[in-house]
Amino acid sequence: MSVLFILAAMYHAIGFLAPAFGLPGARLRHVLFVVIDALCAWYILRRPLWFVAGFTLLTFQQLYSHSARAWVWWHAGKRLDWISFIVIALIPVALALLFKDTCDRRSKRPEPNPAPEPTPTAHLVRSANKS
Repeated sequence: MSVLFILAAMYHAIGFLAPAFGLPGARLRHVLFVVIDALCAWYILRRPLWFVAGFTLLTFQQLYSHSARAWVWWHAGKRLDWISFIVIALIPVALALLFKDTCDRRSKRPEPNPAPEPTPTAHLVRSANKS
């Protein structure tokens, strides 16, 4: 999954560095998503427990923006926006996998060691040491 985010970062880098390609979106937006996609690629490999919350926000943003873009492209010119369809299909899968991994890792965390309970004869040992 990390490789897909590297590819997305490269797509946005092209959108910023080579506007002649005509990739949709403002140049500043492309810069922003170069950074976001590179960070996602990094954190997907590291998978800190907090990352699933941030990735959930990104998922909602991506679903909203790519769904709207795909709708406009279809109604304006009967064109399919394949990139949006790929994003709409894959980002929820990535979120589900991250969520499952986070739940699995949280359930495998070791429990803190509770304080040992005193044994029934502990008072005898203490009173024997006093004599």
